[in-house]
Parts: sequence; C-alpha cells; structure tokens
Amino acid sequence: KNYAYVLTDEPTQEVRVVRLSDFLIVATWDIPGALSNDPYDVLLDEAANRLYVGRGLGGDENEFYILNTSNPLGPISIVGSTTIGAQVHAVAIRHNSAYIASGC
Repeated sequence: KNYAYVLTDEPTQEVRVVRLSDFLIVATWDIPGALSNDPYDVLLDEAANRLYVGRGLGGDENEFYILNTSNPLGPISIVGSTTIGAQVHAVAIRHNSAYIASGC
C-alpha cells in the first residue's frame, strides 16, 4: 500500500522493500542458502500480508518462500518454505493453494 517489493540479483538483498513516496529502500531480505540462486518470481497478497517468492534451484535449500509483510519496514520474516526440486518460474495463489510453474 505505498511500498513495492522488488527482486534483485544482489546476493544478500534478493528482496527489497521500496517506499514509493521517495523510492527509499526501507527493508531487505536475504534468501537463505547459496548466493547464486536468484529469485525468479514474486507475488504480493496485500490482504493476507504475504509475499510469495520463488527462486532458482537451491540444492539443499528451499525454492519457495512465504514471507510476512505486515510491517513493510521490517524485519521480514519467513512464514513457510518448501523444496520444489526445480527452479520456480511463476507463482499463483488461489483459495489457500499455491500453483507453481517450475522447471530447469
């Protein structure tokens, strides 16, 4: 609601929260694990205060994350995550179910 959630290839700030009134970065989030698995897709559900993030194949790490966005100024916390076993290219949410397009 006045903030944008932006994906980057910065190894320690893959998700940035930008305040739209002045374009200031007000919070960041580092995807756990390897530095080379950039995020591919993000979906914001403002009503549920959730940000869904998919990333490249994570080896021993998860590729799909659900983040709490109730406080855009941070800290950003993980609500849940799971291993998909492939790169997550797109995410859609409907009726409490996640639909994930994945592949190599």
